[in-house]
Amino acid sequence: TYMKTLMAAPTKSSVPEKPKFKIAAHSSEATCVRYDNFGKSLATCGGDHLVKIWDPSTGKEMARFKDFLKPVMCLDYNLEGNLLCAGSVDKTVKVLDLNTQRTRTSFTGHSDTVNALSVLLSSPKIVSGSSDRTIKLWDYEKGQIVSTTNYHSGIFSMDLEQDDKLLITGHNNGTQIIRSLSKFTKIKEFKDLHKEVITSVCISRGSHY
Repeated sequence: TYMKTLMAAPTKSSVPEKPKFKIAAHSSEATCVRYDNFGKSLATCGGDHLVKIWDPSTGKEMARFKDFLKPVMCLDYNLEGNLLCAGSVDKTVKVLDLNTQRTRTSFTGHSDTVNALSVLLSSPKIVSGSSDRTIKLWDYEKGQIVSTTNYHSGIFSMDLEQDDKLLITGHNNGTQIIRSLSKFTKIKEFKDLHKEVITSVCISRGSHY
């Protein structure tokens, strides 16, 4: 179930008993929340077609992007935290510059909703997954597509291993696939993990599971 309100918890080693504050982040469902790699910036997106940037220490809005025609589904920061990438129901992948607060690049090529994306740490590239059953690799410095890989089902979630070698994807038929990112060759496929769509996948920081 999606929520319209973002809840920030105190940063303690123990489980917090109550949230530090609540943010009325979006007028419709909040579809994704992401911290940058330094914990200094918090990004949200939602069904109201907006991407917002927050100060996680105060809960105050620092910036917003209105460049999407339809709901925004997924977000990810680059390593430095100055760029935020977003995928939308409008079929675009956009690179948002947090310094200028403008869209730096807008990629088109998917024929359906962009449900998931991840920004590589080792190079200026984005990998995106869509309901159109494709995964695309984009170079955001050159502003061009690098490759397209076809799947047998729609992609609704993904995560990258920390060294950018493995890509794990969750699909609308309950299947999970692990692939080599360099050649997009399939390493392992887990069928029927869920009866319906896999909405989220995550690789542990040590890449053990």
